[in-house]
Amino acid sequence: DHQVAHLHAAEIAHAPDVVAREVHENDVMGTCLNNKPPVVSSNVNHSVKKLPLKQVQEIFAVLRNLEAMAHVLGQDVERGSRELSANSSDQFLRRNHVRIFAAFVEGYSFLLKQVVLRLHDPLQEQLSVEELSKLTEVKLDATGQPILDEQKIPKRQFLPLHDNFKFAVAMFGRLCGSKYSVSYGSAGYQAFRKTFSVRDRLMHPKAIEDLCVTKYEALDLQNAWRWYQGEMVTLGKDSIDAMNQRFAALLKGSSGPAKS
Repeated sequence: DHQVAHLHAAEIAHAPDVVAREVHENDVMGTCLNNKPPVVSSNVNHSVKKLPLKQVQEIFAVLRNLEAMAHVLGQDVERGSRELSANSSDQFLRRNHVRIFAAFVEGYSFLLKQVVLRLHDPLQEQLSVEELSKLTEVKLDATGQPILDEQKIPKRQFLPLHDNFKFAVAMFGRLCGSKYSVSYGSAGYQAFRKTFSVRDRLMHPKAIEDLCVTKYEALDLQNAWRWYQGEMVTLGKDSIDAMNQRFAALLKGSSGPAKS
């Protein structure tokens, strides 16, 4: 059980650093985020002079929020992992890890959708009404206007947690122009799905047995964390590179890939 309890929290907590480093070292995006002077010798960087930095900095504040949130939840994972390693049979600690995992995925998915909402216009990415409805979590009519309830408040629309994750990842990758394909056929993804089932059971218990997290479910959680952080880091790095090319191409007035 001691081995099962350890979730490799250091790797998980480090994942946002990997993506953040890619952003800051990136030619176009790093310049936009840090307001660094462009390198004149590069055509891509030279074109950044035409970009309104204030607007782009506001857009990428969403990415900074995503990074900060991931750090906090990563610290939760690291602390929880230490505590669970010291007392691997503690049911409270096992349940707590499942909840942290769900919070991480739910929060990260929401912020990925916010990135899409903020960037689809400057990146000239067309979104359907259905996609906008899922992104904003508001019911929209055929014209894209919010559907109001009797109190004139927009009706909300929420996807199930697992569906929301897949939708957010797909939209983020599409917006950036990423060609990376998430490994939904892997054993890690199956562990991911099983862990979501445990989370649902814990959130809506019908019997005392529903509150028990077995050692095998704890092992699934470990594998789910590994799969999730690995996929998000790889998707993030690939997407940032692809987004840089899209921005550079737009700045140069070209529809093709940018050349440095």
